Amino acid sequence: MKRVHAVPLLFILPCVAGAQALSGATIRAGYTVSSSFTDRNGFSGSLEGPEVGLDLPIGLPLPVSGLGGLQFALSPSFMSGTGGFSGSPERGNVYRLIGTARLAPPGSPVYIRFGTGYAYAADTQSQFTSQSAYEAQFGVGMSLTKLPVLNLSAEILYHQSSVAQVRGWTFGLSARF
Repeated sequence: MKRVHAVPLLFILPCVAGAQALSGATIRAGYTVSSSFTDRNGFSGSLEGPEVGLDLPIGLPLPVSGLGGLQFALSPSFMSGTGGFSGSPERGNVYRLIGTARLAPPGSPVYIRFGTGYAYAADTQSQFTSQSAYEAQFGVGMSLTKLPVLNLSAEILYHQSSVAQVRGWTFGLSARF
């Protein structure tokens, strides 16, 4: 009689459960450019750099008559302002926790995305005042592929906020499982 070892099972079962939990989830990666602001030294710059995020679906998509499916999600993200392509001297991070909705017309590869929530701009080199703010988010995306297990999309998002370090644009890709 073969013995089943508990250690491999204890490792495999959480991995399988984690893969099930990601079903319907979207991983986002992009490049973000904030609005221009004046730092403590009087220089003008912006936060620029990579942003990664995750959309965790809340419930099943709701059918909207004549418009297609409406999917709600909780969308945390992290942006690392590293100076980016422009060589801006500003350094900081932006943390976002947004409740989002995504509406896709039936049969169309295009969708719209909107949301609202909380964002926090953290200074990493004493160049500006760290602060939190309300954020509204608006975007449009287009599906690039529709495979049975994976859907890749290109997205453009606008982040509206009263804080310049939070306000700006994100250009990116997303992968929905």
